[in-house]
Amino acid sequence: MIKNLSLTCLLSFCVIGNTNAKGKVSKEKAYSPTKNAYELVYQDEFNDNQLNTADWYYRDSLKPRLGGYSQKKNVSVTIENGIGILKIDYTKEDLFNDGKLVPVGGGIISTKTFGYGYYETRIKFYDEERGFHQSFWNYGLEKWGSTKIAYNEAALNDRAPWSNKAIELDGVELDSAYNTAWVNWHWHIKGVKQTKKGSKDQRRVDSYIDTKKWVVVGFEWLPDKIIYYIDGVERYRHNYNPGDSRYTPSEIWLSGLGNTADFLGGEGFPKKGAAMRVDYFRFYTKLFDANYTGNRGMESQIEKTSIVSSWIADDGIYNNVNSDQVDLFIGDSKNKAYKGKAFMRHVGKTKANPITSRMRLDHIANGTYTFSAWAKYSGGMNECRMHVWSHGSTPISKDIPASSKWIQIKISNIQVSSNEIDLGFTTQGPDGEWLYLDEVKFYPQTNTKK
Repeated sequence: MIKNLSLTCLLSFCVIGNTNAKGKVSKEKAYSPTKNAYELVYQDEFNDNQLNTADWYYRDSLKPRLGGYSQKKNVSVTIENGIGILKIDYTKEDLFNDGKLVPVGGGIISTKTFGYGYYETRIKFYDEERGFHQSFWNYGLEKWGSTKIAYNEAALNDRAPWSNKAIELDGVELDSAYNTAWVNWHWHIKGVKQTKKGSKDQRRVDSYIDTKKWVVVGFEWLPDKIIYYIDGVERYRHNYNPGDSRYTPSEIWLSGLGNTADFLGGEGFPKKGAAMRVDYFRFYTKLFDANYTGNRGMESQIEKTSIVSSWIADDGIYNNVNSDQVDLFIGDSKNKAYKGKAFMRHVGKTKANPITSRMRLDHIANGTYTFSAWAKYSGGMNECRMHVWSHGSTPISKDIPASSKWIQIKISNIQVSSNEIDLGFTTQGPDGEWLYLDEVKFYPQTNTKK
């Protein structure tokens, strides 16, 4: 079967034919994550005839994007030619019952995040008529306006942050018929020393893609670079500053967006059965010599806000979006950050529930880690501690000592055996008490492999 053949190529150095930039066919060894010390920690082969909604949200919105709309009904998991696939239909229909045909597509978004590692999917692109923008990418989520989707409920229930939008890594973007495909890297937020959004780096790779065949698309997110692959052969790499505090693990998106003539690819009329087809999604990781924490220095925002990017304000109260116990504080002459301009602040609230600033790290390599942060603490809370849990063994907690100066607090020798962990800071106390946090780190102690 084609699917088994693709797996064989993934697990070994198989030789494949590719068209290079000069139009000549070359033979190169396909990149193998397992030959590069990676371990498979997540896969969805789309074999169950229904979407696993524990792992995926539907991209479903009546808010236009590229002039088209995303609908749950355009997404299915089915069997075609003996292969289980995710199918994203491209249609034109009278979606609003006003006599006007509009382009409709859809997609899925992972419920959990992915950080450093190797990402891979296998796609059969639709390329018979223009107007369908197909993509595989890693990007953070944020509240979806007035549109009610499952992600909003997850955030309202303190299971996901309201925003972890920072970096966009596009493994591929392909516009049908024009066969124009790109790989991209860019920031979506400002940095401390960067007054504008952007820092976009883009490379056109359509000359390497045969859209008549299934195509393996992969990218490797490393602490200092992104490497893009088509059919296992490197096509482009982008280097970046590994110390940039805007890094954050983000969600995976598989999307097919219908678009109008005013947007990418132009407007067409899809043929019967038009769809983007996805065979699988797989993620591999290993131990990296890096800080895994998102928004590590609290510098992903440059203005005071009650919603701290990448962090969950978990108080067990539904719909408490704008927390009155946690905020992002921009340092001033009296209260300076340990490093940079910003820090996270917990403030006491008499008789309130304990509140935890929590970061969930999914799909990490098992191993021994350290969790640390710089803190200042008034000393009068009923509870003030750092802790870790859901890592495969007994939760670990450490009280934070009172200090008017920044001090480093640390939990070492954390044994992760579940490929996941929750990191948190919990406080509960009266009005006027406070805890400041900055430069949070979670990193492997030994045996790191770059």
